[in-house]
Amino acid sequence: MDLRVVSSSYDTSCTREDVNLLWRVAARTDNRMEPVPVGLDRRETDDGSTIVEMARREGIRIDASISPD
Repeated sequence: MDLRVVSSSYDTSCTREDVNLLWRVAARTDNRMEPVPVGLDRRETDDGSTIVEMARREGIRIDASISPD
């Protein structure tokens, strides 16, 4: 199951640590998920990527919030 994780923080950089964190969270949640970080700008403007275009048209938006401990 492809999971596009869209964040404006990925517009400037996406480190190996970012990707590793996404995979660790996905593994703990549902190991069928394959997270892919995508910058907000790329999500809005990328016409060259089929998977980004499909996510724009057919994807389900899930807003995440971080609750204080």
